[in-house]
Amino acid sequence: MNDAYTITTSDDLTIVRLLRDLNLDEMLELLDVVAARCPGNRRLWDLSKHLKLANEDIRLVAERGKRAWRGPARVALLATDDLSFGLLRVFEAFRSSDGYEIRVFRDEEAALAWLREPDET
Repeated sequence: MNDAYTITTSDDLTIVRLLRDLNLDEMLELLDVVAARCPGNRRLWDLSKHLKLANEDIRLVAERGKRAWRGPARVALLATDDLSFGLLRVFEAFRSSDGYEIRVFRDEEAALAWLREPDET
């Protein structure tokens, strides 16, 4: 059993929950795993209890994400404390691009509601 994270997928929605703090290498490996196993374009990353990366690490994770996922997507990042929320806003700025929507949330239900909204046409 994996002690670092869980990944659940239903329809076009993938939920990734960290179960412990991950170092940079582990986080980059997790991005690769999710990109390979979960083709959907809507993802919730629950980082609410385990985001302990430095600012430079956040930039590196964002760059890896840009290589792993291209094209339209909607990604919700969940953070409950102020420091993690701020770090994820930095990630949002690094990662956002045309057709790739990222938002940081403090409330999981609000994040899931946003992910389930229909695409604008």
